[in-house]
Amino acid sequence: MQTISTHWRPILIFGALMSLVAVHAQQTQETKRGKHRTVSVYDKSSDLTTVRTPTMSVREVTGKTEEMTPNGAKFNLPSETLELMAHYSYAGRTPTIPDQVVLSFLSLAEGEFKYSAKSQVAVVADASRVSLGTVVIADRRSDTHMPGGSKGFLRETLQVTLSAEDYKRLVSASKLRMMLDKTEFTLTKDQLKLLRALFEEWQP
Repeated sequence: MQTISTHWRPILIFGALMSLVAVHAQQTQETKRGKHRTVSVYDKSSDLTTVRTPTMSVREVTGKTEEMTPNGAKFNLPSETLELMAHYSYAGRTPTIPDQVVLSFLSLAEGEFKYSAKSQVAVVADASRVSLGTVVIADRRSDTHMPGGSKGFLRETLQVTLSAEDYKRLVSASKLRMMLDKTEFTLTKDQLKLLRALFEEWQP
């Protein structure tokens, strides 16, 4: 094993991104970059620019909690979702080639935090298995926006950092499967394109 060095969904995405970037709307300037693939957010208060991919849904488990649409149709809320995004930051507004890239896993689960500070991340890039190490818990909280459910929904943001070159090598694979503890998922071709777009930002 190789080891590398160090209909409600918009609500979840918005809340998670705000905690990741830690900005207020009146303090930021958000710009779409490239061919609609990445977003750059500038925070005036910290003089920091964050470049990120869109948030990608990689897992959804249908739950038992029922909700109703405005037109009266019933549907079941998912009991668990997992989303993925990648991002890096630099000082000021002048684009800088990053040394590191952060992978963020955005988890929402009914009644429990699914992961812990001991959670491990690994990937299989084509035929090569690579360990990315242990996550850092960047955020944990109750999701007060989610309706229904006697147990309530809990949200957590887990992050793992890798070098820019390691990131580029991994997402350049033709097939990429990821493991967060016992949760496994394979990225689609479109999702891989979105991850690759992040390093295309710093190509000469």
